[in-house]
Amino acid sequence: MAMTRGTRLKIYALDFSWHILKIAKKYLKAKGLEHKVKPVLGDVHRIPFQKNSVALVISRGSMRFWKNKVIAFKEIVRVLEPGGKAYIGGGAGNAKLDVQIGEVMVKRGRQKDPRSKRKYGKMHETVFKNILRKAGAVSCEIINDDSGFWVYLEKRRNRRIAQTCLK
Repeated sequence: MAMTRGTRLKIYALDFSWHILKIAKKYLKAKGLEHKVKPVLGDVHRIPFQKNSVALVISRGSMRFWKNKVIAFKEIVRVLEPGGKAYIGGGAGNAKLDVQIGEVMVKRGRQKDPRSKRKYGKMHETVFKNILRKAGAVSCEIINDDSGFWVYLEKRRNRRIAQTCLK
């Protein structure tokens, strides 16, 4: 919802669940945002948008539900317009907030340890570089720090530019 502030971009909220989209529509209407955000039924493995049609893809927390990350990232690269960007991953935003969330989750009985489950080890960076290489990502950065684990992609306008994060 933060994306609705200060932008003129048309925002589409993609989800594979009718139930979640129904909740989203109610929420958007209650907040007066139904004209800014359009819920769309679809799956990241077959995104229902045309090739080169999306300027920005943002997803926080969905990657763990993807059945095939290579196909999902191929789809994201496919729909991004030249010069388009994607920011995919998950995390609390900073170390202090991550600790606070962990403590609340322990109190609620949702996890046993207050330490973050959102940060990945170096092995995951190697795994993701391989996934991104297979997906045809051209320009990317893997961020694995106190903000969480994120993959930043940029679809280059010039396809002759070498892959940058995949060495």
